Amino acid sequence: MIEVAVGIAMREDGTVLVGQRKPEAIHGGKWEFPGGKIEPGETPKEALIREWREELSANLRGVQPWKRVDVAYGERKVALFLLFCQSLGEVTPNVYQQVAWKQPKELLEMDLLEGDLLFLADLIAWEVGPERPGMLHFFDWYQIHARELPWRETTDPYRIWLSEIMLQQTRVETVKDYYRRFLIQFPTVEDLANASEEAVMKAWEGLGYYSRARNLHACAKLVAENDGEFPQTRKGLLTLPGIGDYTAGAVASFAFGERVPAVDGNVLRVAARWFGIWEDIMKPRTRTLITERISAILPEDTATFNQGMMELGATICIPKNPACGRCPLEGDCYARWHHEQDELPIKSKKKKPKRVEVAVGWIHVEDRVMLEKRPAEGLLAGLWGLPSGEGETQEEALQALLDYLDEMFDLQVGPGRKGHSAEHIFTHRVWTMTGYHFEVSESPVVEYPMNRMLKLEEFDQLAIPTAFQKIIKKGSR
Repeated sequence: MIEVAVGIAMREDGTVLVGQRKPEAIHGGKWEFPGGKIEPGETPKEALIREWREELSANLRGVQPWKRVDVAYGERKVALFLLFCQSLGEVTPNVYQQVAWKQPKELLEMDLLEGDLLFLADLIAWEVGPERPGMLHFFDWYQIHARELPWRETTDPYRIWLSEIMLQQTRVETVKDYYRRFLIQFPTVEDLANASEEAVMKAWEGLGYYSRARNLHACAKLVAENDGEFPQTRKGLLTLPGIGDYTAGAVASFAFGERVPAVDGNVLRVAARWFGIWEDIMKPRTRTLITERISAILPEDTATFNQGMMELGATICIPKNPACGRCPLEGDCYARWHHEQDELPIKSKKKKPKRVEVAVGWIHVEDRVMLEKRPAEGLLAGLWGLPSGEGETQEEALQALLDYLDEMFDLQVGPGRKGHSAEHIFTHRVWTMTGYHFEVSESPVVEYPMNRMLKLEEFDQLAIPTAFQKIIKKGSR
């Protein structure tokens, strides 16, 4: 397929430039938007600037990608990459019979090339001429292809904030049900603020990264003290617990229309490929660079732009095998036109999580089992689980558990009976868990750690993290 860059040069009066082919040329006498073939290694933008100089003896500025149109001239298949631009100075019709500046509607009366006719109707219908015309195709793509997500149907800052916190480190499909159930239980920020920590943790159970839930609760209390009103700027939102640069930008733009970027992992990947940024996107200075580059091109409708960039990263510009042929930014993407999609972005590898042996204790008193509330700080802080001990080997982990039961609960138990095993992966460590069952005659009487003796079917009263749920589901015997 032949790839051609096509320039739609616009003047302030809304007219666009077209050239009439010389009689002896192929399709002689027909009018077209100027442009030319994209040479190997060139982006459409680079090809258009070169062709404009050769064919019209003029320079361009403000070159913006619009969209791609595929057309067939007999057996010849041509991909037209359309770009908006502005011509500097007078143009000279070096390769044309003549050139003319016309209103888009006037082109309907002219003998225009078949391929150019394919996009003329869109050009007329959109009445192009906004601040950044190249964003039109991007916005159009988003409106057509955006996934229907419940948090996109509102400008309520509480619901937007809640969704953004839930979506951190968690897949969209997982969040949908949690988001719906959470709002049924806590429909307003005041309801969340007035809830007990236990109720919030229980509602969050299974989402992981439980510090998010604690920060969520703390943030809700501060907002409730302000009559339930969130700060309306990125700067103000950053003063709340659990809200970082990305979340502040997302809430400020989606809920309040502030013209600020929202740069998450998806956007970092899209931007690195789009702009050709050969720096490690995990480094703060690269994030700052990308944020500055995006801030410089933000259109008036920042909310849609931010949503579109995230959608692009989630569905098209994915980490491996991006679908460049369906991308609205294809015509101006550095990585696409230098065939470096697989090399960008540069991202330093995370350290492999440390594997840890964990002995998990089942303390049985007849038909009940002891659960303990974990400390307020550290891994799985403030949640309920079975008592446990860690070690580099299974033997070390079991001894650590026995020592813990003796020290904290005054329980002197033997090696116990070995039960089921399970594995759970955290960000920085992997728990290889083995259960051990101990029969005791009576419940331990201690004030700390807080503990409860429950039947297995009563466990759902408490917020128990997924790590312990995995081994609990395998059975208590």
